Amino acid sequence: MDAVSTEAIALAYYEHLSNGNTAALIELFHADAVFEHPYAPQALHGREQILAFFREQQRMFRRMQIVPTYTFAGYPDWAVAWSARIEKHDGTQFNQSGVDVFLGRNHAIEHARVFYDPTRVDAATPTT
Repeated sequence: MDAVSTEAIALAYYEHLSNGNTAALIELFHADAVFEHPYAPQALHGREQILAFFREQQRMFRRMQIVPTYTFAGYPDWAVAWSARIEKHDGTQFNQSGVDVFLGRNHAIEHARVFYDPTRVDAATPTT
């Protein structure tokens, strides 16, 4: 896998996450992948745990629009800076930004870590 394919996987990750396409999203991960997220109490191991986490996110949020702002592509790992506009089911919206670090193996995500400070979120605003 080269830098071009790792970047393509990263961009597909954000596209599927923003579109709520968990079936396509989980296919980007190895069966034995590890996923670390500030909202997860511990590292998630394997597609089943990772998929359950993304489905819970869908229950919490009506919409997540995540835009990669800068990609640091390499092999076998890469990092992506991103910004997001997230909407809860009650219409409350907030902005979040962070950096995700991915480790790839055989054209799939082997390990992913999400970095951001959940206490530093733009003030929530209700939609009308």
